Amino acid sequence: MNLEQPCRQALLISTLILWSAASVAEQPPARTSGTYVADAVGATITTKNIDYATRFKVGAMVAPGSTITKVSWHYGVSSRPVGFEAALCWHDQQHCWNISDGDRGSTNGFNGKDATQEFTLYYRIKGSGALEAPSQGQSNQIIVSYDLAR
Repeated sequence: MNLEQPCRQALLISTLILWSAASVAEQPPARTSGTYVADAVGATITTKNIDYATRFKVGAMVAPGSTITKVSWHYGVSSRPVGFEAALCWHDQQHCWNISDGDRGSTNGFNGKDATQEFTLYYRIKGSGALEAPSQGQSNQIIVSYDLAR
């Protein structure tokens, strides 16, 4: 009987068990996360070169110390004339993300920011002369994903 084969198998099995245990021990702890949704109706743009603001309230359950991991948005206006601009801003315009090119999307550009601070959507129509017709604000929404404070 060849004893070398069972010894190799036993050594291989014990090595795999040790390697598996080490891999599990090296895994980072699971993150605890949350999400809130905020809805608001946008303002009607009636004059060029004036900022129109829509504020989004922070979800009531966001714990102090929580940090943003992703922000998604959707906004609506009845028309987007030449010169239309939109920006989603965190905490009183301390950090803004230009969203003029699309009325929906998501970004990691606010990652690490304090999730207890509110967002504001600003839009305007730049240009000279009078606005031909008002651009009616419609439904606006943000979805903020965040990691809870540890």
